[in-house]
Amino acid sequence: MIKLQPPNILAAGFLEFAKGLDKKSKNGSVKFWKKEFMNGINSDFSGKIRLNFLFWIQDLNKVLDGMDLIESDLSDLKNDPNCMKGDPILRSEFLFQGFFGEFYRLKEISKIYISTISKSGLLNNKNKKAFAGIYNDTYAWVYSIRNDFIHNGLSFAVKDVSRGKEIFKEFSKEDKEKYLLLLIESESYENTVQIYCSIYLIIMKRIIESFEQMQNKMMEVLGDIIIE
Repeated sequence: MIKLQPPNILAAGFLEFAKGLDKKSKNGSVKFWKKEFMNGINSDFSGKIRLNFLFWIQDLNKVLDGMDLIESDLSDLKNDPNCMKGDPILRSEFLFQGFFGEFYRLKEISKIYISTISKSGLLNNKNKKAFAGIYNDTYAWVYSIRNDFIHNGLSFAVKDVSRGKEIFKEFSKEDKEKYLLLLIESESYENTVQIYCSIYLIIMKRIIESFEQMQNKMMEVLGDIIIE
């Protein structure tokens, strides 16, 4: 899974801010982990903004770590449908739903930090609205998949496999051969979980790759605004 990093353009500023706090501490003007420490941060506008970026990225990465666990569980189910207790297809559906729930948290976390940065005077209302709307505009297709799956009973079972035909192109040669045999020779409830999990994993990979590109680009633009 990906690990987000602060924009490169802000790297020097992070270092200068940290050195400044360290110097104040050694001079006795800031006591770390106490009220004076927070006062030292809040009195430095540049440092405060950069610290918001660090907290933002930290919160996003924590959610991404959770999504990585979901991906790992689906990979295990793909390799062995009986590796966990309970109905493997129900579990795969539950994990897939959980992935979308975590993805929505990424949006909500960013919404909070964009609002915080805006209150600092770096973004006007128009820009704030534009940044907040990036998620809805960029990920309309993600929310469409989620809504189909949750509300309309989207299924990739054999009887409805046409939904997933395009995705089959992204399977490895080995998986293609394996799943075509499953579709032709067996329509058992147990066997289809491997197809389910593979399709879910491909969709999740697309979403995460798209998110990484978008988030890095947004961070770079905000970094430019901060520098200016």
